[in-house]
Amino acid sequence: MASSLREHSTPRKIFRIVYPVGIHFVITQLAALLIMGIYLMLGSRDSIGSTLLITGLASLFIIPLGVYLMRQDDWKRMYFGNIWKITVLDAGIAFGLGMCYGQIGNTVIGLLNLFDLFGSYNQMMGQILTGENFFSMLLWIGIAAPAAEELLFRGLIYRRLKDYVNPWAAMLISSLMFGIYHGNMIQFLYATFMGIIFVLLLERTRSMWGCILAHMGANIWSVVLTCYGETLSGIGNGFLVSFLVLLLVVGGIFGILYFKNRTPGRYSS
Repeated sequence: MASSLREHSTPRKIFRIVYPVGIHFVITQLAALLIMGIYLMLGSRDSIGSTLLITGLASLFIIPLGVYLMRQDDWKRMYFGNIWKITVLDAGIAFGLGMCYGQIGNTVIGLLNLFDLFGSYNQMMGQILTGENFFSMLLWIGIAAPAAEELLFRGLIYRRLKDYVNPWAAMLISSLMFGIYHGNMIQFLYATFMGIIFVLLLERTRSMWGCILAHMGANIWSVVLTCYGETLSGIGNGFLVSFLVLLLVVGGIFGILYFKNRTPGRYSS
């Protein structure tokens, strides 16, 4: 049955690759409408447009659907292995590499002055995060959203692309789709770069947890800096932040060396 996937017509291949993005979009819009309806019924408008609530609710629906669709795909590929198996060491290193490359991505964007060039991005993020507390950001941005996005973009889109094209092309196309879906130039560049990292970790760990934990690591580190960056910068005249960044770089180098000679998995063949 795996060979029959390669015999799909071109329109069917395109639809099979693209429709997970449509699923994410539709569920997100339905989540927004549901939250709006609930708050209107309660007579409150305070959180009616909360992006975090919308993201969180959508993710709760997307996660089980993504797992189900992945299982259907693996049945069609005649793959009966365990794509969720991962060692504790691999999991920890993947999480740390996500933090490391998330920091690298943001640092490069900052050095290129892209935050100033695309000033509307800072304004948009300010509006999204205003009034949100650390724990809600940690839950929805740091945990729920990464799991949902990895299931769709790596678990479904990337692995489906591998059914039709070589792994490098699949990695590039799925990462570009991931970047485009984020909807602005800064996030496009950052998400495309991180998408490549997530694919590499999926392949090197041979587990979906590799890319999910890396994505969580990147987002959690971003949440910590968003909420406590100024406080951390004030400790020791910025020494603590510099030390943490240095620690991430050293950890990143260790992680690269650790996975360097690991043979990529062939679970989706």
